[in-house]
Amino acid sequence: MDEAAARDPALLELDRLLSGPEPDEGAWYAAVRRLLERVPGERRSVRAPGMRTDAARWARGRRPIMSALDRGGTFLDVGCANGLLMESVRAWGAEAGREIEPYGLDFSAGLVDLAPAPATVDRPHLSR
Repeated sequence: MDEAAARDPALLELDRLLSGPEPDEGAWYAAVRRLLERVPGERRSVRAPGMRTDAARWARGRRPIMSALDRGGTFLDVGCANGLLMESVRAWGAEAGREIEPYGLDFSAGLVDLAPAPATVDRPHLSR
């Protein structure tokens, strides 16, 4: 089986949008947004869209970020999706006695909308 045949058809469509003499970047970004927001209804309650692992394994793969944070301060998560990493960094910082104020940016309103409703003023900041 060749590489193209093994790829997800959605990824092949992304390749097509950027190939040729006049790539369509606007259509590419719109297609990427649709692909990222392709979360079935029953998965909307899952804290990390597309997570194909359990929470403990997810944390093990991301907690090493804390080794770069030797004191409290701000943390910017570019591509924050639903804010799970921001919430985790805040909690991990608190465990280590560091106050981390997370900020997040994401170009997908659909993913940001999966973030918890603002219940407190210390909620991580999400921008679209």
